[in-house]
Amino acid sequence: MKIRQASVVDAARLYCWRMDKDAAAASIGPTPLSFAAHLKWLDDVLDNANVDLWIGYDDQRSVVVGFCRLDISDDIAAVSVAVDPQHRGGYGYASQLVAQAIR
Repeated sequence: MKIRQASVVDAARLYCWRMDKDAAAASIGPTPLSFAAHLKWLDDVLDNANVDLWIGYDDQRSVVVGFCRLDISDDIAAVSVAVDPQHRGGYGYASQLVAQAIR
């Protein structure tokens, strides 16, 4: 697994993952009402020096698998992670995303 910093190019993919019913049910944050609201959120996140947003890529399977976001405050990070519904189950992507992001 490799990770890279997210960018505005990832907006549609991140929105789809956020709107997934299982991800929405597990989230403590509000579900974005629209793609426009999601774009505003993403712009704010990308401009925030206290937030790291990473995209995970399985280079052996050649697939983008999910994201990990670290919201950092006073040397403590709140971690958010989501795995693409098509790539859940058995690969350990969530734990790999977190492990890579906190390095």
